[in-house]
Amino acid sequence: MNGSAPHAYRSYTGPIRTRAWLAWWPITRTELTSGMYRWRLLPLYLLLLAPLLFREALLYARFVVAEVQVNMKAGMAAGRMGSMGRLLQWDERVFYSDYLDDRFLWLFLLLAAAVLGVPLVARDLRTRAWEIYFARAIGRLDYFVGKFAAVFLVLFAATGGGVLALYLTTSLLGPDPEFFARHLGWLAPLLTHAALLSAVLALAALAFGTLSENGIVLAGAWLGLFFVAFCIGRVLRHVEPAARLDWIDPRYLFLASSSLLHGHPPPAGFAAWVGPAVLAALSAAAVLVLGRFLRRQKEGLG
Repeated sequence: MNGSAPHAYRSYTGPIRTRAWLAWWPITRTELTSGMYRWRLLPLYLLLLAPLLFREALLYARFVVAEVQVNMKAGMAAGRMGSMGRLLQWDERVFYSDYLDDRFLWLFLLLAAAVLGVPLVARDLRTRAWEIYFARAIGRLDYFVGKFAAVFLVLFAATGGGVLALYLTTSLLGPDPEFFARHLGWLAPLLTHAALLSAVLALAALAFGTLSENGIVLAGAWLGLFFVAFCIGRVLRHVEPAARLDWIDPRYLFLASSSLLHGHPPPAGFAAWVGPAVLAALSAAAVLVLGRFLRRQKEGLG
C-alpha cells in the first residue's frame, strides 16, 4: 500500500505433512464422535458404569448418610457376607482392586468390546474404507493405532476412570484428611491393571473383527466364545480340581495378573505368573493378526 511494493507469496519449503506422529488421531476422533458417542449407546454405558455407581453409593452411605463409626467389617467378613465386608474396606487397596476384578464389570467390558470394538474393522472390511485411509498417506500403523485408541479410551474410562473416581471420593468424603497423599502409591499398580485389562480386550476385539464383514455376527460370536470358555473352565474346575486349567476362562488370567500387581493371593488354581504370560501371548497374536490383515489390504490396493 501507499506506493510500496505489493506483498509476494514465498514458496513453502517445509514438510507437506505436519505432525505425522498424530496421523492416527483423526481416525480415533471420528470413531469416538460419530460411532461411540451416540444416545442409542447410553444403556450400554450405564451398564458399564453400574459397578462403579454401586461402590460410589456405598462410599456415600458410609461417609455421608451414616457417619457413625461402626466397625462392620470384621463381623461381616466372618459370616456369609464376607464379600460385602470387602466392599466396606475403603481404607485398603483391596477395595479398589476388587472393582477391577468385579465379575459384572468384566461382563460389561466384554459387552462394550463386542458392540464398540469388534465391528470397527469389520465395517471397514465391508465398505472397503481402505481406499480412503491408505490413499491419504495414512499408514497401517496409523490405522491400527487410531482404531485401537478409540476402543481403549472408552474401556479405560470405565476401568482407570472408575478407580480414580473411587479414590477421589474417598479422599474428599472420607474421615482421613491425609488419605490422598498417604496412599497415592496405590494408583500406579491400579492404573496399570486398568490399562492392561482395557488394552488386551481392545486388541482382541479388533483382531476378532478381521474374521468377517458382518460385525453383528462377529459381536455375537465374540460373546459366545467367552461364554463357552467360562463354561469349560467351570466344568474343568469341578471335574479336575488339581488340573490347574482355570486359565481357560480369560477372566482368571486377569485375576492372576491382579494378584501380582496388588500382592494378594491368586484366586485361580495355577501359578500367578501364568496369567501375564498368556495375556502377553494373546496380545502378540492379536497384533500379528491385525498386522498381516492390514498388509494384505494395502497390497490389494497397490
